[in-house]
Amino acid sequence: MAMASADHYKIGQIVRAFGVTPRAVRYYEACGLVNPSRSGSDRVFSRFEYERLRFIIEARRAGLGVIDIQELLDLHDPRDGGRRQLERKVQLLEDHLQKVEAQRQALRVEIDRSQSALKALDRPTSRAA
Repeated sequence: MAMASADHYKIGQIVRAFGVTPRAVRYYEACGLVNPSRSGSDRVFSRFEYERLRFIIEARRAGLGVIDIQELLDLHDPRDGGRRQLERKVQLLEDHLQKVEAQRQALRVEIDRSQSALKALDRPTSRAA
């Protein structure tokens, strides 16, 4: 089996480079986010697809969903240096951060309640005589 050139990458190289599973890469393909070519049964990713996967994986790790990522990919326009895409990405990430911060606050409240309940269990009960 031939090795991939510097401009073409097989799925194993993608997996090692980005620390994802082959299943994740195939999922992004099934969602239409990437479209590798085929060499027999092997998926072969061009430099363009490799960089596109980098973008997808970074966006997923930041908490963006596939629909948001597709929107961002569709917004990419090299004529504006990717400005519209980056502006929308910032907006999506800020929205996601607000949701995560609200979830963090809710978790803190629940932790505090549970710790209070534990302390109440540890207090000696007064026994009425």
